[in-house]
Amino acid sequence: MEMNKKRMGKNGERIQRFVYKKINKQLISVAGSVLIVLGSYAVVPLQVLATETTTEEAAQAQPSNGVLSTVASSELGAETPPTTANQEGAAQETPPTTTDDAQAPTETESKAADEAEISEETDQQADTAKTRAQPQPQSDAADEGWEYENRGTYVEITEYTGDVVNITIPAKIEGLPVEINLGTVLKEKMANENEAVTETFKIESAGEGETPVKLVGTFRELFACPTGGGYYSNTTLTSVDFENADCSEIQDMNAMFFGCIQLKDLNLSSWNTSKVVNLNSMFYGCTQLKDLNLTGWNTSKVQNMSDMFNGCSELKELDLTGWNTSKVQDMSAMFIDCIQLKDLNLSGWDTSQVQTMFGMFFGCSQLQSLNLSGWDTSQVQDMGRMFFFSDNLSTLTLSSDFEFKDNTGLRGLPNDSGDTTYRWVKDDFAAMYDSTTAFIAAHNDLTETATNHTYKIKALDNPTAEGWWFDDKGTYMEITSYNGDPTNITVPAKIYGKPVEINLGTVLKEKMANENEAVTKTFTIESAGEGETPVKLVGTFKALFARPTGSGGYTPNTTLTSADFGNADCSEIQDMSYMF
Repeated sequence: MEMNKKRMGKNGERIQRFVYKKINKQLISVAGSVLIVLGSYAVVPLQVLATETTTEEAAQAQPSNGVLSTVASSELGAETPPTTANQEGAAQETPPTTTDDAQAPTETESKAADEAEISEETDQQADTAKTRAQPQPQSDAADEGWEYENRGTYVEITEYTGDVVNITIPAKIEGLPVEINLGTVLKEKMANENEAVTETFKIESAGEGETPVKLVGTFRELFACPTGGGYYSNTTLTSVDFENADCSEIQDMNAMFFGCIQLKDLNLSSWNTSKVVNLNSMFYGCTQLKDLNLTGWNTSKVQNMSDMFNGCSELKELDLTGWNTSKVQDMSAMFIDCIQLKDLNLSGWDTSQVQTMFGMFFGCSQLQSLNLSGWDTSQVQDMGRMFFFSDNLSTLTLSSDFEFKDNTGLRGLPNDSGDTTYRWVKDDFAAMYDSTTAFIAAHNDLTETATNHTYKIKALDNPTAEGWWFDDKGTYMEITSYNGDPTNITVPAKIYGKPVEINLGTVLKEKMANENEAVTKTFTIESAGEGETPVKLVGTFKALFARPTGSGGYTPNTTLTSADFGNADCSEIQDMSYMF
């Protein structure tokens, strides 16, 4: 039987394995065979027969350096005599056996083969264990500079020694998902007091159904360049891609992108921000940022949003609808100098815990429409400069629970010009205010609860002819008298943007035609535009243009040449007798 399984000794030599086991087992087998045939044949020395079996194996087990293994010697237990040609010949002179006796050697050979098989299997298992014990090939991550520890179900990145200019965090290492604390592993390498190094930062996206990269620790000042009390601009970072990274454990994002003036777009809509408490100055000074997607953010635990978008001067749109702000206490300077924003909808925000809104919309010079419906400012102590230098703001939607504090800096009305007058108009002419002070005072006096109102600055054309006197009835203007030119009368369709109501009998009858004379030549009522409310006529039309004689009759009116009622509403008129 050929023995070809070898093992290295302590000194590097190959040593024979299983020699003791195999030789002794075969000695026993040969001895059994000899006992069976003892009666008919001469006994051949057992040592010689054993030598026949092991000679070739022992020779193969001989180390290349000629030194016999002490392990092999001890396993043998006794010295095996040198093999000679005669011994080989003697060993081959096996006496013939009878048919009955031949069965015994066959059984012996079978047992020997079984033993050899067992030995080979054991040997293979040992070799397998040896292979497993050898160091496994390193992951590519090590070549890229990532140092990590295998935690069983995930890999924790502990250090990075690779390229800090362009950083890509792998989604997997050794086939396992990755966890990393960006603050401790990368912060000082990307941006520090001395320099900002990183240009592109990316976290690989996990495949569908796979675990994304888990981010732990803090995002505080992650890409910011601190100065030992403030920050200077990060002029290096141009691209940030977090793909579908898991941010669910992050609580602090304070000043994360502070001063990153080269960033132009950020899509962070997939972030789980359910544990975030601090968003202070997160995008402060991102002056080139044009596209920022924060839709779907869970802000239910955030307490500080101050300066969050301060200086984002290129942002033209910002969708923050649906944000839960129920725990926010500080919104100061939140949108300061967002000079490209024109329309901002913050409706539904719960501001019941906010204490300061100082400078919140300061310098939003292009902001025209601001929706703050649902806001409760009962806890706000400071609104100083809240609307300073937001001089294009002309539409403001407020809840009745929004109370103006002192010195908000809300813009004044434009100066009247010629026939144009400017007013703050409430809810499509429910009321009008001729100054911002009057508007604020009226709003603060509202006693209703949680009712939203929209105030707009409107340019109102003065009546086309002077002399009309009127009362503001909220939704319309009631003309009460006229002292203008009675020769050519035109009743305006609107006064200060509100539809008009007039009783022609009481306001104009005596001026147009009376006992003494008929004066009016042309009479016109302006038509309202499409979809607008026409002039409403009330009272009576009886003898409207007729000249009474004082004796119960009428004198012909030789003056009136034209009467145009346009699309006036005459639905309330009951008497038109003697009208013309």
